[in-house]
Parts: sequence; C-alpha cells; structure tokens
Amino acid sequence: MKNTINPVGQAGAAIALKSYQQSLKVKTAFSSLVIVSPLVFPVGWPARSKVHGSQLLNWINAQQIFNTMNIISYRAADKTAVLSIFDKNCPDFFAPNERDDLIEFLEEYADGYRVCIHNDNVVGAFGLYEKENKDCRLQWILLDPSAQGLGLGTQIMQDVFNQASALNIKTIQIATSHVAFKFFEKHGAKIISEIENGWGPGMHQIHMEISL
Repeated sequence: MKNTINPVGQAGAAIALKSYQQSLKVKTAFSSLVIVSPLVFPVGWPARSKVHGSQLLNWINAQQIFNTMNIISYRAADKTAVLSIFDKNCPDFFAPNERDDLIEFLEEYADGYRVCIHNDNVVGAFGLYEKENKDCRLQWILLDPSAQGLGLGTQIMQDVFNQASALNIKTIQIATSHVAFKFFEKHGAKIISEIENGWGPGMHQIHMEISL
C-alpha cells in the first residue's frame, strides 16, 4: 500500500469506533484517542461500519508510528542497535555468516546509511547508494520485528523513492533473499536472477530491480 491517505471525518471515525467497542467491549475512555481529531485512513478504506475493530486498532498503531518516527543519518553510536536488529532477524531473514559483512559495511561504507528512530530507539535501517548510469542500490534494509506490520517498511520505501527522485535515479537494484523478496515485490520490484544458497546454506540470494 502506497503512503496515499484520505481524511475520514469524525462521523466516520465514530461509526468505526462504535463497531470496535461493540466487538471488543473496550472502555469508552478509548474514544479520546480516536475522536480528538479526524482520523486518516488509506484511500479506499471503508468509512462506515464495515471497518472492523482490529483493523481500526492496527491502523491507529501504524499512524502513531508514522507520526512519531524520524529517519536520520546513521551515527557510529547506532552500531550496537543496528547489529541487535540484525540478530533479531537471524536466522529467519539473514544467514549468520552475514553478520561480519554488516559489521564491515558499518565500519567502512556507512556514508549514506540511514536509521529509523521511534521513541528514541533505532527500529530500522537502510541505505541507498548511487551507482553509474543513474542506477542505485538498496543496501542492508533492517526492520526490528517489534515494529513490523505497522507500516515501517512502507515508510522506509517511501523515503527510498524520495531519495531516488531527487537524484533522478532510473533503477533501484536490490539483493535480497527468498524469505524477504515478497516485500519488495509489493513495492514494484521484479526478479532479475536467483542464486541458490547465495547468502549461505539455506538462504537463497535473489536479485531484483525497481524501474522508476
């Protein structure tokens, strides 16, 4: 889902909230969180009672992340936090042997790397590096599992696209794995090639491109 938004007035929000309260029987004090100002929902989000309580709660959580997260340049002091995020995603999304590669990257090539800060904590990291012929490469995109499912990945990709647009980039190259490539597909990436066990035993390497 692109970060395209559509305002829903307080009337629609009240209907959605009523459905939420009926389904989960939460205290009415929760209304102060929702109806203080109009909600913002994705385009196409139903503004009537078809909104399920769990959907509403998930969207509120995601909106809070969007509103309070900052993306800043990587600092040497962020190294421990970035490595911790890697460890949380290993071995599900990264092969253990890749940790040394990440350490070398952070120590030698971190210029242009960025981190996502939420509540003073690093919850994500990524870097877009310009190559020749108006191409660039997306490097070491990391998401803290505690922040996954709340729109963090989408916000990172929006930042990537904004950077690419400013640089007049035509193609974004991505080297990912067989367990993560679906995320990039949702953002327009196409598979170019695959290497079995390319990242390590059981972790296949998939090369993708996004044409802009």
